[in-house]
Formats: sequence, C-alpha cells, structure tokens
Amino acid sequence: MVLETPYDIRDEAMNDLLKSYSSNFAAKRKKFKMKFRSKKDQQQSIAILSKHWGKSKGVCTFLCKMKLAENLPAELHYDSRLVMNRLGEFYLCIPQPLEIWAKNQGPTQSDAVITLDPGVRTFITGYDPSEQAVEWGKNDISRIYRLSHIYDKIQSTHDSIHGKVHKRKRYKLCRVMLRIHKKICCLINDCHHKLAKWLCQSYRIILLPKFQTQGMVRHGKWRILREYPWCRVIICTEEYTSKTCGYCGHIHRKLGGSKVFRCPSCTAELDRDINGARNILLHYLTVTSKEPEYIGLIVGESHDEMKNCAKNGLNQITDKNYRSSTASHIEMIVEVTIVLCKKSTFVFAQLLQRKKDKLSTHVWEIISSAESG
Repeated sequence: MVLETPYDIRDEAMNDLLKSYSSNFAAKRKKFKMKFRSKKDQQQSIAILSKHWGKSKGVCTFLCKMKLAENLPAELHYDSRLVMNRLGEFYLCIPQPLEIWAKNQGPTQSDAVITLDPGVRTFITGYDPSEQAVEWGKNDISRIYRLSHIYDKIQSTHDSIHGKVHKRKRYKLCRVMLRIHKKICCLINDCHHKLAKWLCQSYRIILLPKFQTQGMVRHGKWRILREYPWCRVIICTEEYTSKTCGYCGHIHRKLGGSKVFRCPSCTAELDRDINGARNILLHYLTVTSKEPEYIGLIVGESHDEMKNCAKNGLNQITDKNYRSSTASHIEMIVEVTIVLCKKSTFVFAQLLQRKKDKLSTHVWEIISSAESG
C-alpha cells in the first residue's frame, strides 16, 4: 500500500516528520514522543507540488473532478497544501507573497491612538483621543449562545442513543455538531481578523489590556510589526477602569453588571465599556511617567478659564525645557496637565518619543495626544 503511494507524497510526509523534529528541538523540549497521525484529527493535509500542477496525468488530476466552490488557478508558483477537515471538505492553501507596507503608508494623524476594552456583551469597545467610541461585535455573543445551545441539545441526544441500531443516526448527529462547531469558529475568526486589520490600518498605537491567553499569541506582535511597521501594540492593565468615573475619579463600588455607568458623585452617565476604554487611556498616560518633572497649581472658578489653563499647561512645560535633562536611556515620556474645577476635570496629555539621530538625542516628537473634560 505504501509503495503504491506516489513518491512525492511519501517524500513530503518525511519532510513533515523532519519539520516536527526541528520544531521540538528548537523549542528545547526535554521530552517528546513521536507517533503516527490519527485519522480522527481535526484536519489532515498533503503537499501539492507546483511542478505537478496543470498536468493531464499525475497526483493532482483528481482535483478537477471535485465539486469546486471557485475556479482553481491556472498555475502554482509555490508548493501548496491540500487540507481536509472532518466534514470531508477540502481546502487548497496557496501561499501568496506578503505585501510589505512602509511607515509612511500608515495613518496620516501622528496621534492615531486607540484604547480597547474587552467585554462579553460587546466583544471590543474602543476609544480614541478625538472622543470617538466604537463598538465591535455588539450583541454578537447572543448568536454564538444560540448556536451553542443547539449544539448542547444535539450532543445530549447523541449521548442518549446507544446500540448498533442507531449507529447511522449517531453519525448524522455527529456531522451536524461538526457543522455547528465550524460555524461558531468561523464567526469568531471572521470578527477577530476584520477587527485586527481595521485597527492596524487606522491607528498607530493600540493600547490593549492584558489577557489571560496572552502567552498563546506570543508571536502576534512581530507579525503586526512585519506587516504594519507603523503600528505599535502596548499591553497595559485595566484595574478599576470600569468602576472609576473618568470625570471626577469616584469609584462606583455598587456598579455590578450594569450596562450604563452612572456616577453617584458627579451624576455623569455613559456606557460602561466606553468609560472603561477611556479610563484605560488615562491610566496608561498616568503610569507611564512615575516621577513628574514639573508640578504647578492654579486656582480659579471660571469653567472656560480653567480649561484654557489646562490646555496652555503643556506649553508651559515645553518652555521649562525639562526634556533636555531627561536621562538618555528613557525613550518615551508623558507630559500631563490636570485641572480640577468644581465637578469638572480637565486633562491634557501628550506622549513624546525621543528622536535618535547622529547629531542630537535631545529632540522629541509628539506621537499622540489626548484630552478630556
């Protein structure tokens, strides 16, 4: 049986074995066990070599006899993989050259920064310094819940049927469960991929809270830097960002699972997730610079006057020229002015990055700014 298999198929199977050995050795694993692949795997694949593509005879001719969802390419420039899942569906995975973007092809705004607040009812809520909020995947979890509920009911029916008489029925129920599981995975992956592409093409700095599954995507940052060199992903924390009022700083201890945040101190009212995303930005700008270089105190009663003072405070910090005395190992600094006026809070902040050139290292560039109040 093995000898009847085409030589190239056997050769690529041996290459897969060598790749598995290399990956385990590269990971410096002390112990690992090599074993045969199982036919019950979620998916199986074989190599399709480009030199055999388009020939009237050979190992690739069976593809033309299959029912196709779209037309096959006339030629293959790279070796590809033919993947089969447990539903008996085949996918031809064809490598494509990676489109490399330059830094000047990114967003035109130098302060294009967004903070993300993950949630359950709304998958991701974003907030940027221009006071624009975006909700991604709002109420999508309800559709996934419905599909999961149907999956559980079918699985209960499947587990309650025993004996050889119902073997065919169990097989059909198993295929229905596989289709539902595939539908759920496709919905989730589609949301993730579209969100990631939109964020990388629209913003230069993305503030993302730390997930418990952060170790599972350890190579994600390098992939973003390779495809979108202007984009930076900064992992931050989100303690008390949902319970804290972004206007007066009051901590709402009895917020619970309420969708709307209503501050009992200053009566501010806004969406819970938007308030959390906004506080993540303020929290990051606060903790980035642990020792403030300049502190000033201004007292006033006029609402507009105090807001202008907060805005002009950044110019006063610039005039003091504290940036030139910043230690050379510090690459980024945050300048913040905060003014409290009765029940209003005005915050103006800007994030600066040191320019490294041959002439001087005391030149700073404003890469993002934010204001509230």
